[in-house]
Amino acid sequence: MSNKRIYVLLALLILLQLFVPAKMIYDHESILSKGEKFKFKTAPIDPSDPFRGKYIVLRFDASRFYVTDKGPWYSNEEVYATLGTDKDGFAKINNVYRTKPESGVYLKTKVDYFQNYEESDSAYLNLDFSFNIFYMEESKAGAAETAYFEASRDTNSVAYASVSVLNGEAVISNVYINGVALVK
Repeated sequence: MSNKRIYVLLALLILLQLFVPAKMIYDHESILSKGEKFKFKTAPIDPSDPFRGKYIVLRFDASRFYVTDKGPWYSNEEVYATLGTDKDGFAKINNVYRTKPESGVYLKTKVDYFQNYEESDSAYLNLDFSFNIFYMEESKAGAAETAYFEASRDTNSVAYASVSVLNGEAVISNVYINGVALVK
């Protein structure tokens, strides 16, 4: 192989290595700027392990959806959840489909597990949102951790994540506790 071909292949490899992270950043920023914004209310916080390293693990009230279709639903099954807002302005799931909806704002997500209560007509899906981790700048993690722990002890606290949704993909822009952003 001639030196010219080696240089061309090396240049293509370098361009590919630059393209992949640039595309990921572009897609992330595109969702933040063009996506529809929702406030996902977080579920009660487990004070024993809310942080791992420099990020927060979040659980959401909206991840549980009661269904009349008793399945079968399978763990890790890809589904589409159409979104709306409740009377308080927080995100809620309007419906869950196995195929991509033709209209409306939707999330592409997976079934975490399906719970069917045989003795009643009640059954629900617990959905695994792809945006359940909020990464933080290292210098701000300590103060955010303290605020998060304090809020978890107060049952009157309201915590939610601001999430932009575009074409089934979602990105968290910030987490708020009683209206105060963790990252300013």
